[in-house]
Amino acid sequence: MAEGTTGTTAAIEPFNPQKAMDAVRVRIQTEFAALIPEAQWREMVQREVDEFFKDRPGENHYTNYPRRPSKFSEIVHEELAKWSREKVLAILTSPEWQAQWDDKFGNMPSEEIRKLLVEHAPVIIQRALGVAFQGAFLNAMNEMRNGQAILPRY
Repeated sequence: MAEGTTGTTAAIEPFNPQKAMDAVRVRIQTEFAALIPEAQWREMVQREVDEFFKDRPGENHYTNYPRRPSKFSEIVHEELAKWSREKVLAILTSPEWQAQWDDKFGNMPSEEIRKLLVEHAPVIIQRALGVAFQGAFLNAMNEMRNGQAILPRY
């Protein structure tokens, strides 16, 4: 069984836009049935369903760039983002990612954090200390150029 599945397998029915359009048409038409002819209802509902799935022009109406995703795409991305946040939060709040208390050293990083630190130590050190060392080097170089550096005499 794949990781993250619940154990139940329900057949996923492919999306049928016609079924969605019919359901929307029937629901709306029940309210206004006597007012709008059937053919016109179908046309109006089809236009709205098409619009729902169509990418929209961007903010710049001169170039239409960048195009904005369809409303359907926005809904899917919103749900995926919510699901992803929940999964990541569940992982990061699990015991293997929590700090450990050591009587001798106090608060210690978890085993997972320790693995990441060991694996990426060269990059972490370079990025954390590199900027500070680069700044000190540039300051010393500028002081030497301007005759302000005090060099040790031997």
